[in-house]
Amino acid sequence: RADGVTRFPTLPAPHQQGIVQGLETFLEMCLVAIQDGVEFRGDNQSAVWWVIRKMGWRPASDVFSLIKGGETIELYDANHVQFFRSFNMFRCISYSLDELVTFEWFELYHRPEGKQEAVMNFFKRCVGEKKTLVHPDGDIHVVSERFSPRRRSAVYETCLVSPLFGSNNEVMGYVNVIKATPIGN
Repeated sequence: RADGVTRFPTLPAPHQQGIVQGLETFLEMCLVAIQDGVEFRGDNQSAVWWVIRKMGWRPASDVFSLIKGGETIELYDANHVQFFRSFNMFRCISYSLDELVTFEWFELYHRPEGKQEAVMNFFKRCVGEKKTLVHPDGDIHVVSERFSPRRRSAVYETCLVSPLFGSNNEVMGYVNVIKATPIGN
């Protein structure tokens, strides 16, 4: 952050441990991915599928057939913390890794009034129904970083949300697919 303060030391020890384990897992996945020749650039669906498999999770059966080229694919855990995003997302954000792994998405971004609640309800409905939900209206709105030094903004269109399941069919997290177009800076 611009003020040089990191949030990580202020978090409870179990939360810190979860973040460290998640980063260790992600680093291990990246190293194995390099060895396996997995391509992570752009909106590569095979890289996302590879990450989901490495987590020991599985997506809903229809999710990858509904994703279109150029869309950004984000993976969240059950606590709404993003643990993977297709690399084309980085053209729209300027947060540090510390910020991305220690804040929930709704703390990081400002949306127009009512949109935050609508987005959360859409995610909750997806998880509750345990099925992929294609957003009927496209839900287009501007999202702005709340506290990053660059305060980047982008036009987001929520395309679909789909649960990620563990071995006992429990919801472990979710896939969020968006179209994101940076605005200005």
